Amino acid sequence: MEQIKNYLIVGASSEVGVAFIKSLANKVEAGVQIVAHYGSDAESLLQLKKSFQHIDIHPIQADLSQPAEVNKLLDETEAIGVPQCIIWLAAGKLEYRKLKKIERDKIQTDMEIQVYALAETGARFLPLMAKERFGKMVVMLSECTIGMPPRFMTEYVTVKYAALGLMKSMSLEYADKGVNVNGISPGMMETAFLSNIDERFVAMNAESNPQKRNAMVEEVAEAIHFLTGKGSDYMNGANLNVSGGNR
Repeated sequence: MEQIKNYLIVGASSEVGVAFIKSLANKVEAGVQIVAHYGSDAESLLQLKKSFQHIDIHPIQADLSQPAEVNKLLDETEAIGVPQCIIWLAAGKLEYRKLKKIERDKIQTDMEIQVYALAETGARFLPLMAKERFGKMVVMLSECTIGMPPRFMTEYVTVKYAALGLMKSMSLEYADKGVNVNGISPGMMETAFLSNIDERFVAMNAESNPQKRNAMVEEVAEAIHFLTGKGSDYMNGANLNVSGGNR
């Protein structure tokens, strides 16, 4: 497998995205370009750009719930260089909500961000990867897509299963064209993603895990490295379990 030169990381300003870019910067030499998408706050990406000047980091803002902004992100990405690797980390914040209290607008917004925008990105770039017979795509899913999901997370689980189905469909369509599309399903990570969750639930989740802790962003970043590397060349449509044995 040739070295990946052009990356598109959607949701790059997330804690996993920042951890992945730091790790990547320490593994590669000059010549790597990263289109680093963010929703609102570019500070962490600007700091990375300043700290790792041997790689080219291009922060680009886009609201993925708006189709016009998704198209703008894809246009700007293609102008910089067709990505050889797409890492999809974009997601809404996790919330516990009983079925009787689900909100249609919340599901629709999350579908726009995690499914429709992902589909449009795949439709734009996977055919271009196929022409070169080389490409990697990693989709952030969740341990809820492995086995029975937890209670009181209907909105979250519904969207993640939709993204899982899309990932598997894309992988099948491009499996014979030198393109690997896989998912990654980590357990709960103690990040800003959990800011709407009671701390007691976070602690209880850690205690119930076989390893008695929640996942670390650096561990998830390294698992993503595996899925973007040569070791995953014979993997397609896989949903990598990074749940600490919880699933």
